[in-house]
Amino acid sequence: MVIDTHCHIYDTVFDADRDKLICQSKDLGIEALIMPNVDMDSLKPLISCAQAYPGFCIPLIGLHPCAVNANYKSQLVEIQSHWDTITWQGIGEIGLDFYWSKTFEKEQEQVFLEQIDWAVQKQLPAILHNRNSLERCLELLENLEHLPELVFHCFGESYEMAKRCLNLNTKVMFGIGGVLTFKQSHLRETVKQLGISNIVIETDAPYLAPVPFRGKRNIPPYIFETAKLLSESLKMEIYDVYRETTKNARLIFSNLD
Repeated sequence: MVIDTHCHIYDTVFDADRDKLICQSKDLGIEALIMPNVDMDSLKPLISCAQAYPGFCIPLIGLHPCAVNANYKSQLVEIQSHWDTITWQGIGEIGLDFYWSKTFEKEQEQVFLEQIDWAVQKQLPAILHNRNSLERCLELLENLEHLPELVFHCFGESYEMAKRCLNLNTKVMFGIGGVLTFKQSHLRETVKQLGISNIVIETDAPYLAPVPFRGKRNIPPYIFETAKLLSESLKMEIYDVYRETTKNARLIFSNLD
């Protein structure tokens, strides 16, 4: 029925009830949880989760921009050493983050571009993190000859920026999550202008829980709150939102069972 295209279900905050939440998610009609990696410490639990729930917990490999430091070259080598550990379904989450710090801005850009190249070479989609950095992300992407298929995770920008993303020479989806439900969110207007054809839904669990759970630990079943608001914003039946966003997710993550 629905696919959560961005979920850190392997995070330690789920250690006590992960199995229960996954069973609950399946019972509610969630077909898959796409799991982007963060850093070297998260790789082991991510792989374990993917192996415990094959076909449901879907593994992605990559280095999050906030994890990038001066030793980024060795970080990338270490990430790459896990290429053959499991069958990866995408690269992520990768990108730029200028919200917390710009200390390693140039290093972030180098890591981003190298991982985009991984995705191109492996013919895998990439999930992009672009907090306070979408303009620079687009500048870098627009200068590349070849691009992988892309999901702009936690998209919260204007329709004008969305159109610029769509003008990239590749298939593009926008990950819409709990921010859509926030009272002051301008994202609803962007979504109305976008329409459903380039939207996938996500939780980013355990982060960014939607209203009425804002401020609490986010969990996969809360994705239905985002879907509900999306249906209201687009004046669509809820089951049409489920169907179309799931179809879009499968267009990007084409190897899902």
